[in-house]
Amino acid sequence: MKPPTPPRRQQRGTSGRVRQRAAQADHTAQADVEGPASADATGNADTNGDRSPSTKKVSSRPVGGSFASTHEEELSPARATTRIGTSRVPVLSTGMLDRLQEKEAARDSDRRRKILLTVVFILVLAALGWVMFFSPIFALTMSEVRVNGAKAFVSEDDIRAVITPHEGTPLARLNMSELGEDIAQIPNVAEYVHTRRWPRGLTVSITERVPVAAIPRGDSFSLVDREAIEVDVVEELPDTIPLINIPGEDLDERVLTTALAILEILPETVHEDIAKLTASTQDNVVLTLRDGVRVKWGSAQDSEVKVNVLEVLRPKAQELGKKTIDLSAPNLPIIK
Repeated sequence: MKPPTPPRRQQRGTSGRVRQRAAQADHTAQADVEGPASADATGNADTNGDRSPSTKKVSSRPVGGSFASTHEEELSPARATTRIGTSRVPVLSTGMLDRLQEKEAARDSDRRRKILLTVVFILVLAALGWVMFFSPIFALTMSEVRVNGAKAFVSEDDIRAVITPHEGTPLARLNMSELGEDIAQIPNVAEYVHTRRWPRGLTVSITERVPVAAIPRGDSFSLVDREAIEVDVVEELPDTIPLINIPGEDLDERVLTTALAILEILPETVHEDIAKLTASTQDNVVLTLRDGVRVKWGSAQDSEVKVNVLEVLRPKAQELGKKTIDLSAPNLPIIK
């Protein structure tokens, strides 16, 4: 029978094996720090003997413990780390740097493009402004001026004479208000409308003052419109214009205004049949028709009613051969 191994000696053998394994772990860790070249040179530490260049095993064991463990970790090139002592420092990927540089380059390109577009836009606006406001391309030309409405009492030449000083001015810079004031100063222009006619023209449409009555002026007659503004002076009285006779040396403007108001409200057919209007006062107006019938109108009050009554009684007066119709009281007209 063999004698039993003393426990103390057995404990010493176990402790020696632990120290041997710890030494091997330190040797393996040192090989990892030295890099792949050192690992190949000390390949005897690898017990398997068949390893690819891209994969290696790292054995780690706690020092000073009562047991040992082996942990294998796969390390790929994309996740490679550099060991300094016992710590790991990650390496920044070069692909991330490339992406950051590309983004910065894209932002720079966008800024340059925006600046270029802004400059081009400003240049285009400046070119259009020059063409519109300073270029002769859109300058006013008298051959492109059209005048409408100038007939009997307004001369087209007078209107063109007002526009001529503005020839050569670009239409965009043409002062339409000033031009309109000049047109309004032309005699017998009651109303006007003037518009630009692109690219180089102008259209002027006017409404002439129309004479509605004649006032004796010595050996001639002054033709006036409904506002008592003199339109023309003629030697002979036109057949279609009634004569206003206001007794007295000085013309009473209030009586003249009343007479013109009555003439304005009359229908055109009746207006053309009036040969003379006599008004001694504002309330004593008498119309003499061309067929010789006298119409006592009175004042301008209720003129619309008087017009309707006159259209009814005039045929009856002609049938009866009467020459006077009294409408001073339109509700009680008299034929005599």
